[in-house]
Amino acid sequence: MAKGKRAKKTRVSGGTVAVIVLAVVVAAAVAGVLGLGAYVAGLDTVYPNISVAGVDIGGMSYDKAHSTLLNADLGVPAGVTAAAKLTDLVSVSVTSDEAGLTYSVTDAVDTAYAVGRGEGFFADMFSYLDCLRRPHEITASSQFNEAGVRAIIAGQAALADHPAEDAAWQRSGDEILVTKGRDGYTVDQEAVYDYIRRSLLAGVSAETDEFAEGVAAGIPGGEPDFDAIYAEIFKAPQDAYFDAESGAAVAPAKGVSFDVAAAKGLFASLDAGETMTVPLIYTDPEISGEDINAMLFRDKLAEMNTTLSGSSANRITNVTLAAQAVNGTVLNPGDEFSFNGIVGKRTEEKGYKQATGYAGGTTVPMVGGGICQVSSTIYYCTLLADLEITNRANHGLTVSYLPAGLDATVSWGSIDFKFKNNRTYPVRVDAWVKDKTLYVELWGTKVDDITIELESNILKTLEPKVEEQVDETLKPGQTKVINKGKTGCVSESYKLYYDGEGNLIKRVLITKDTYYAEKKIVAVGPEPSDPAGPTTPTGPETTDPETTNPKPTEPETTDPGPTVPEPTDPETTGPDPTEPETTDPETTGPEETDPDDPGFDDPDPDPTDEEDEEGEGTLGNG
Repeated sequence: MAKGKRAKKTRVSGGTVAVIVLAVVVAAAVAGVLGLGAYVAGLDTVYPNISVAGVDIGGMSYDKAHSTLLNADLGVPAGVTAAAKLTDLVSVSVTSDEAGLTYSVTDAVDTAYAVGRGEGFFADMFSYLDCLRRPHEITASSQFNEAGVRAIIAGQAALADHPAEDAAWQRSGDEILVTKGRDGYTVDQEAVYDYIRRSLLAGVSAETDEFAEGVAAGIPGGEPDFDAIYAEIFKAPQDAYFDAESGAAVAPAKGVSFDVAAAKGLFASLDAGETMTVPLIYTDPEISGEDINAMLFRDKLAEMNTTLSGSSANRITNVTLAAQAVNGTVLNPGDEFSFNGIVGKRTEEKGYKQATGYAGGTTVPMVGGGICQVSSTIYYCTLLADLEITNRANHGLTVSYLPAGLDATVSWGSIDFKFKNNRTYPVRVDAWVKDKTLYVELWGTKVDDITIELESNILKTLEPKVEEQVDETLKPGQTKVINKGKTGCVSESYKLYYDGEGNLIKRVLITKDTYYAEKKIVAVGPEPSDPAGPTTPTGPETTDPETTNPKPTEPETTDPGPTVPEPTDPETTGPDPTEPETTDPETTGPEETDPDDPGFDDPDPDPTDEEDEEGEGTLGNG
C-alpha cells in the first residue's frame, strides 16, 4: 500500500519578526504623534507653564486667562525713575507716573495665547512639548506717554545744548577778562528717550552718564593771541610835557601793560568756557605835571648880544623884525628850529627894508639885508647850550659882530639855519633889539653843571686882490678906492667843556670854515697924454710916481679936481671909502671873543661902515 506525503512546514525567521515589531512600534508612535498633534491643534487654552508678570495662566482658556490677569496686581512698582546725565550740570529724569506707564491685559493674554501657535502642525506640537518641559514668562505690553517723555527730555536738552564758542576777551576797568572757548554740544535726544523707555518698562530705577559727552556741534578757535592783545592794550608812560601851542604843561599819563607769560600760563589751566582775570599793570611816568611846571624854563642856558652900532636904520629894522619873529619860540624835546621856517620870506609887505648883504662874493643891497645877525647870534647861543646843529653854513665873507667860525648865514629858498632840541626839557628862544643891540637868550632846564666856552682860531689869512679900473674923470696919477676889499681867512672853532669846578673836560672841534677875501677895487686916472714932462697940478694931488699908487692904509685922494660924486645912501652904494684898509692879520680877521664881553664887534668900527653887514647872501658855503 502507498504511503501518503507529509505536509511541508513554513518557518518565520527572527529578522522578520523584528521588522514587524518595529513597524508596529513606528505605527503606534506615528499614531501617537498624530494624535498629540491633533490634540495640540484642538486646544483652546494657553499652553502650560506660561505666565504673565509672574501670574501662571497656563492651561487657561482665553477668557479665564484674561479675567485672571485683570484680577492680578500688574501695576508698575511705585517710585521707579529713569535718569540720564546730559552734562556736568544738566540731567534728565522721568518717573513711571510721569511716563503714564500701565500694562495692557488684553495684549498680554493675546501674547500668551499666541505662544506656540500658528507655526505649523509639528512646530506647534513641539512648542507645546517645550512649554511642558520649562516655564515661559511673557512681558506684558505697556501704555507709555511717549510725547510727554520726549517733552521732558527736550526741555533739559535745551539747557545743555550750546553752539561752539571761540575764546574771547574784553577789558573791564583795571583788568582783562579772558574766556576759554568750548566745543559746541547737542544732546542725542533719541538715544536718551530709548534709554529711559527701556528702563521704565523694566520696572527698575536706573541712572547713567553715557550721554554726558553729547554730540559735538562745532570746533572752537584756539587760544587768544595774547601778543596781539598786549599790542592793543599797551601804552608807554607819557611824561608831562610843555605844549608850545597852548603854552601850558600837558598832564602825564600812566603806562598800561600786563604779564603776557603769566596770562598764557593761566589760560592753559582753564576749563572750556571758563573765564579768567588778568590784572593790568600801571607804570607811573618819570615826569609829572608839577615837575614840568617847576622846571620849565628855569635856567638860562645861553645868552649873547651883538652890536648894531654903525648899522643903518633899514638894517636895524630888518634885524628887529627877524628877532620879533623868533622871539618866544618853544622847542619841545626832539623839535627842530628852522630860521627860514619861522621868519618866513623877507618881503617889503612884511616891513623888511633894503640894506646891504653878501652875495656873489661882495656886498649888495637887498630886501632884508642884515637878518643873518639874528641867525648868527642864535647859532652862537645854541653852541653854548650844546644843542644839536642840523643845518648851518658860514658866510662867504667874515662878519664884524662875531668871531670867524661862529656865524650862520641864511638865504630864502637855499640856505637855512636849523638846530634840534636834544635836551630833556623844552627850550625857549628869546630875542629882542634894544639900544642898537641885539639880545638872544636860550631858556630851559639844566640837568648838569657843565658849562661851555667857545674858541675861534685863525689858521690862515687870505689877502684881497687889487683890481685897478681906469676912471677918465680922474686926472693922470689920481686914485680913488671904490671898494676897499676885505681880508678873508681859514678858521677853526671849538667847544671847551668845563665841569662845575672849572676843570676842562674836553675840547671839541665845531667846524673848519673858509671866508674868502673880497677884491679891492681902485679907480685910477688915465695915463699922461704928453710923456715929455709932467702937467701942471691943479690941486694937492701929486703925479709923482711915488704917490700915484697909495698904500692900502692911505685914505682916498683929497684932490679937489673932478671926481665921481660920493653916493649918500649907504644902503645902495656899498662900503664907505673913507675907512682905511688894513692888512694886519691880527686885525683883519674876527677877533677871538672875550667871554666877559658878549658884545663883540668889528675891531675897528666905523659908524658909516656897512660892508660887513650881511643879509640873504648866497655866498654861504663853508
